Amino acid sequence: MISAILTALPALFNVASMLFLNFFVFAILGMTLFGNVRFGGALNENANFRNFGSSLLLLIRMVTGESWNYVMKDCMVEPPYCTDWTGPTNSGMS
Repeated sequence: MISAILTALPALFNVASMLFLNFFVFAILGMTLFGNVRFGGALNENANFRNFGSSLLLLIRMVTGESWNYVMKDCMVEPPYCTDWTGPTNSGMS
């Protein structure tokens, strides 16, 4: 059984690398698209798309299925209620 696990480790590394690459790309996309969304019930100071670390952690939480639909609902707000953050935007404009 140990030899089977050792044989499967390179394949598991490849799968984990592809999974991290997908998380990386979608974290950057989430920061670009939803970085300035107003906090709601699921989006708060700990779970948001405003920086890379919290964006990556929020994506991991959403992949596990924990209240992803509430995050989706918080990201569907429309103007003028969509943002209250006064910091710099992700596009470099204030």
